[in-house]
Amino acid sequence: MAEILVTGFEPFGGSAINPSGEAARALDGSVVNGDRALGVVLPVSWADSHGELYRAIEDVKPDVILCLGQSGRGFIALERIAINCCEGPDNEGVEGSGRPAICGAPDGLFSQLPLGCLKDAVNRAGIPAEISNSAGTYLCNYVMYGLLHYLREAGSDTLAAGFVHVPSLPRQVVTGKGRGKPSMSQDLINEAVRVMLSTLG
Repeated sequence: MAEILVTGFEPFGGSAINPSGEAARALDGSVVNGDRALGVVLPVSWADSHGELYRAIEDVKPDVILCLGQSGRGFIALERIAINCCEGPDNEGVEGSGRPAICGAPDGLFSQLPLGCLKDAVNRAGIPAEISNSAGTYLCNYVMYGLLHYLREAGSDTLAAGFVHVPSLPRQVVTGKGRGKPSMSQDLINEAVRVMLSTLG
């Protein structure tokens, strides 16, 4: 039985929920194609998110790592590249200020996931998915960069690992500043994650 690590994030930006964290919770303890999944919710914190991710990797010793985050797009976005840059305030009010994610590391690192295969599998399931060439510069990009750098340094650069953005939930976009933005139900998001894990298994 292979081990799968799925991570998401806690809520941020004034929202009471984060669909990526909810997906990680939904997958926690489940079995996908005979493989066991562990879900972990990471803090939206420049200081702590890498450490918690690395501890989970060391505890689980996974064969597959799928990190999730929330975006404002209306489709499952499979991220191709993470850049070595941090911007924006985290949940503790600490600013990224354009500093490097990891000093002295490469400007960019590429996903270790078969992005085309995953996109096609999710689309066949009737769920919109696209490959994205920008994970941004916020905590999602930071975690993706930290993940890929950690695996590169550990000599595990062939392990299936990468980052996927999921849409906001309908309840997040019906009022206030979210009004009119695209969304997807939690059930569809969770199903897309299961499809990707089944494809990787």
